[in-house]
Amino acid sequence: MGCPVVKISRYEPAKVPKRTGHFNGQVTIFDDFDEWPEDEAQALGIID
Repeated sequence: MGCPVVKISRYEPAKVPKRTGHFNGQVTIFDDFDEWPEDEAQALGIID
């Protein structure tokens, strides 16, 4: 008895390095990426 069983300390989140540009040069996004085929756009109500 009388032995400490818990230590209370301030929480400090782990420092994670920023990985901006990790896939630089490995991914290609085509110019028509966000264009829908006309029949699918009509079915989804995107165009009339």
